[in-house]
Amino acid sequence: MGINTSGLARGAPIALPALVVDRVLDELHARGHIRRGYVGVALHPVELGAAMTTRLNLERATGLVVVSVADGSPADAAGVMIGDVLLGANGQPLRHPIDFIDALWEVGEGATLELQYVRGGELRTLAITPSDRGVAA
Repeated sequence: MGINTSGLARGAPIALPALVVDRVLDELHARGHIRRGYVGVALHPVELGAAMTTRLNLERATGLVVVSVADGSPADAAGVMIGDVLLGANGQPLRHPIDFIDALWEVGEGATLELQYVRGGELRTLAITPSDRGVAA
């Protein structure tokens, strides 16, 4: 159940799930605009090699490689680097870029996003406080 539309995908019909519609309506009611968490990274899915997965004792071999970091962004300030492989955000696995977007959606205003990542063959963590890229309703 949700909303069917063709206006969002250049004429191709899509269905927005009711959960997404509920989130958007709740945000509009509470703030008058849609809060869009922003950290300033571009991500691409990647599969880690078996050797690294075994060496780091990882449960899965997928993540999101950072392909760009915007200057002056929250990610830049937190020390995220191109080539870092994000494995999790606030305890949730990251397999596809939409997983990262979902994690940003769940972070409240002023809260931090705890990232688990691999850099230089080492498992690390860092915290980022996303900024708000609100879009007027």
